[in-house]
Amino acid sequence: GRSEVITRVLTYINPFFSDPTNFSSSFTRNFYQEGIDNKYFVMKHDPENVTNLIPYKLQSLSIEFCMVDLSNPNALKWMKKIIKDQMLTAAQSSGWMADFGEYVPFDAVLHSGESPSSYHNRYPEDWSKLNMEVIVENNRAHDVFYFTRSAWTQSPKYNM
Repeated sequence: GRSEVITRVLTYINPFFSDPTNFSSSFTRNFYQEGIDNKYFVMKHDPENVTNLIPYKLQSLSIEFCMVDLSNPNALKWMKKIIKDQMLTAAQSSGWMADFGEYVPFDAVLHSGESPSSYHNRYPEDWSKLNMEVIVENNRAHDVFYFTRSAWTQSPKYNM
């Protein structure tokens, strides 16, 4: 008999979104703008008017990005759908690195109202949990896995 070749692809994801219009005009969906419009990102006080909240823009080298606020239940649902639609369905990924999770700024404003300093170490745990839930909720634990780089004391229970 003829043996079947199975292609397995590993991909990469993190909780950061940058503005694709800064890099290209050929994108089909602007997740960055969706996150801004729906207030799915970690926020901060506007330095020009401290009563206003604005998305907290972080920087790494030349890339500016916003970070998903995992304390926001609507942002969690949105992120899960992105992983399901983009990683599991479109990319047909067999797994991925769920990177980062250690960037919550201590002066951020979270949807939950929790102190960012107390949530800082829990963020990687929630990031791991979100990735695990996507795999389990889509009945893919038998053939899909992910791994992380950042963690906290309870993170291992959400890793494969």
